[in-house]
Amino acid sequence: MIRKQNKVAIIGPYPLPYGGISVHIQRILTTLPEESYVFYNISRSSSGVGKKFFGIYKYYYLLTFLFINYKVIHYHSTSTKVRVLLSLIGLVKPNIYLHLHGESYTDTIGKHGVASFILRKTLPKINILASNSLIIEKLKAYKPKSIIEIDAFIPPEFKQNIFSDVVAKIPTISTKYVISMVGW
Repeated sequence: MIRKQNKVAIIGPYPLPYGGISVHIQRILTTLPEESYVFYNISRSSSGVGKKFFGIYKYYYLLTFLFINYKVIHYHSTSTKVRVLLSLIGLVKPNIYLHLHGESYTDTIGKHGVASFILRKTLPKINILASNSLIIEKLKAYKPKSIIEIDAFIPPEFKQNIFSDVVAKIPTISTKYVISMVGW
């Protein structure tokens, strides 16, 4: 058995494209020491960060997770196929963590079909990290191995030079309140 001594396998998208989960992953990777994780990138963009985890690569790595001992296998995306395969791996590996950022998982287990059946039946062997209490309430009945609510928001790393540049671009306004918003 191959050992990745105390490393975490993190699987998810990395910007671009920007979105809630990809920003979450980006901030996790800037927070953790580089030697503490192996990142598997599900984004098809050419960011060059992490190992490719799409197409045939994804199934290769899922197979290797049976033989490589990671401290934690932490999955962040919404692919039902990957969730099913990781849940099946969870029958023999106690360290599978599905991070649920939205309700796609609870929607899937509420349906009829093979994938839904497997996810429901394997849930007692899977650890769930939920981004809100609604997900927890919906999954409690299935008795997951563990379930914990973790806010998906990770604050960005503060860099004084970037902050100073932004503040310098804001015109002087003589008012008590200033609201600044960012969006596409």
